[in-house]
Parts: sequence; structure tokens; C-alpha cells
Amino acid sequence: MGSLTKLRFLILLYNQLTGEIPPELGNLTHLVHFYVERNEISGEIPPELGKLSNLQTLSLSDNQLSGRVPHWLVNLTHLRALALDGNQFSGTIPPELGSLANLGRLYLSGNRLTGEIPVELSNLLNLEVLHLGGDGLHGELPAWLGNLTKLRIVTIRDTQLGGNIPSELGNLANLEQLFLHDNRLTGEIPPQLGNLVSLRALWLQSNQLSGEIPPQLGNLVSLTSMNLSENLLSGTIPQELGNLARLWQLYLQGNHLSGCVPSGLRGRVDLYNSNLGGLSYCEN
Repeated sequence: MGSLTKLRFLILLYNQLTGEIPPELGNLTHLVHFYVERNEISGEIPPELGKLSNLQTLSLSDNQLSGRVPHWLVNLTHLRALALDGNQFSGTIPPELGSLANLGRLYLSGNRLTGEIPVELSNLLNLEVLHLGGDGLHGELPAWLGNLTKLRIVTIRDTQLGGNIPSELGNLANLEQLFLHDNRLTGEIPPQLGNLVSLRALWLQSNQLSGEIPPQLGNLVSLTSMNLSENLLSGTIPQELGNLARLWQLYLQGNHLSGCVPSGLRGRVDLYNSNLGGLSYCEN
């Protein structure tokens, strides 16, 4: 296959391929898109792939690849999508990834990565989708995420990340999905999240968030799914949540909430796909 030097698309997904990635693929200098996810490929990513200077998509998700995430990926300057999730990569996230100025999608969850989220990723100003995860990641959720204003989907879950949810996330006007569940986040839910009028899903469950639910969340006019369960939230549920005309999925259980659920949500929230934590609807 390494002799197919004019090849631009190589799509091998959803097969049962085994063995390692052939280093000869580095000869495919015209290759633009390489998809090989959902196989059983093992070993490390061969450094010869660093010669694929025209590559825009490198999708190796859901295999058995191991070793470190290669530093030489920085040579793939046209890369727009890098998907390495669902493998067995270890070590830290290479700060060099922050030099991939064209990168729009970055998937690294489901590996064995350790350390903190490198500040160099704050240079990825074209990033639209970010998926990080793994219980080896620690430190705090970085405030500079709020500067990546093209972000549409942020998934950072199943980590040891702690600290507060940065109020700067309220700057992400294009954000549609925010999944920060199963971490060690503390403090209050920042009211600035109420600025995210494009947000459709907000999942903050299984953290250590405290304080009251901010009434500003009632401004999330596009929201369809909200999960605040298994935290330390207290107080009453703000009546402003009754303004969420598109909300159909709501999880509140496992907190210290009191009072009643705004009557405006009656008939909207699907009780078969929700859990109101034993609270009843308000009478008016």
C-alpha cells in the first residue's frame, strides 16, 4: 500500500484489522484523510507518518495503540482533526499539539494519559471540539478554555481535575454541549454559564459542586438536557428554570435541594428520562 503515492483517502474503519500500522504508509505523501478507527491495531504510531505533510484527518480511535502521543505530530501542520481516543496511550499530553494552528477537533479521552492539561493548547484558536478524559489527568480546569471561542463541544470527564468551573466558560457563545461530569470539581456553578444561549446539553453530575443553582441558567433557551445530580447543591430550584421551553431531560437527584420544581417544566420534562430527586412540581 505504501506504493500508492497518489492516494488521498484511506478509510479502513469498522473492520477487524490487527497488527501494527505499517511505516510504509509514510510514503503516501498526498494522503489527506486517514481513518482506521474501530479495529484491533496495536503498537505505537510509526514516526514515518510524520512525513504526511498534507494530512488533514488522522483518526485512530478505538484500537489498542500504545506508547506516548507522539511529539512529531506537530509536523502535520495541515491537521484539522486528530482522534486518538479509546486506545492505551500513556504519558502526558504533548504541549507541542498547541502548535497545530488549523486543528478543529481533538479527541484524546479513553486513554491512560497523566498530568495536567498543557497551557499550550490555549493556542488552538480554531478548535471546535475537545474531548479529554482519563483518571490520570489532574490539576484544575483551565480558565483559558474561555478564550477558544469557536468551541462547540467540550467533553472533559472521568478525570481527577478539581477546582472551580471557570467563569470564563461563559464567553463560549458557540458552545452547544458542555460535559464536565465525573470529575472532582468544587465550588459553585458560575452564573456566567447562563450566557451560553446556544447550549443544548449541560452535564455537571458526579462532582463536588456546592451552593445554589444559579437562576441565570434559566436563560439557556436552547437547553434540552441538564444533569446536576450527585453533587452537594442546596437551596431551592430557581423559578427561572421554568423558562426552559426545550428542556425535556433533567437530573437533580443526589443533592440537598429543597422546595419544588418550577411548574413551567410540568409536561415538558420526560419523567422516564429524568430524576427530580423526589421533588414535586410547584402548584403555581
